[in-house]
Amino acid sequence: MRRKLYWGCDSEYLSFGRKIEDDVVNIGFSDGHNSNFAYRNADDAKRFLESKRLTRLYVWTLKPEFGTFASWKLLGVEEPTEAVDLGAESIQRFTVIRSSGQKTLALDIQPFFKPLGYGSLEKVGQFLSDYYNDSSLHKVEVRQDWFGVRKPQTEDECKLMDERVKQDARITSRAAEFLETELLPRFVDKPDLKRFYSWGTIARRYFRFPQVNARYGRTVIVKNLHMVVHDLAEFAGRNEAFSVGAIPSVHYLDVSSLYPVSVVASDVSE
Repeated sequence: MRRKLYWGCDSEYLSFGRKIEDDVVNIGFSDGHNSNFAYRNADDAKRFLESKRLTRLYVWTLKPEFGTFASWKLLGVEEPTEAVDLGAESIQRFTVIRSSGQKTLALDIQPFFKPLGYGSLEKVGQFLSDYYNDSSLHKVEVRQDWFGVRKPQTEDECKLMDERVKQDARITSRAAEFLETELLPRFVDKPDLKRFYSWGTIARRYFRFPQVNARYGRTVIVKNLHMVVHDLAEFAGRNEAFSVGAIPSVHYLDVSSLYPVSVVASDVSE
């Protein structure tokens, strides 16, 4: 049986953020194992994407990688905003359209690791190194004054940056593989990272919270009475609280936007 590959992507860029193509140093791609590539220009990176015809890429932190793809014009669209879903609650993915019209979906995996205390790729690399007993899963350190300030100028400097970007892409690949094959199966059957954005979407499926209103895709069908209340009410915010389970009851509250007065007035806060 053919092994599923999780292609990771990473890029290196200058830290002063002028938002021009010249800020990008290189971009790397890795399947997490024996296929690791680094490119120093947009044309070579585009040829890789065209030849590999990947359906998915995994990145660690979406914004900088999206910026690299936009700067090097790898998105396949004139306007970068066309590559993301502006209607989404949070943008954690972007789409690359290849010359054939086929698409490559880039997914951000950091939101799954950050709440677990692994907010940096370096920490994830250390964790995966211990988990898989693979000492090679560590970031390549660059202890040079020029790092992040200017582009590498010598061949040795370029090779160092190539090794770093390939290793970061490799760790990202293995992190995506760990998520889908090791961690998420403990909570959901046959997980697909395309279907989840964070632990919130996983928790919704795992706990099967009761739904007040029916959903049809992204459309929420609101009951007539609820719509009347919404239209006539004047309030600063809305919070819902209900209990599930029997012995004992488990209280579920939207605490991200609760006001202090609600906490004080609620018996559940005790």
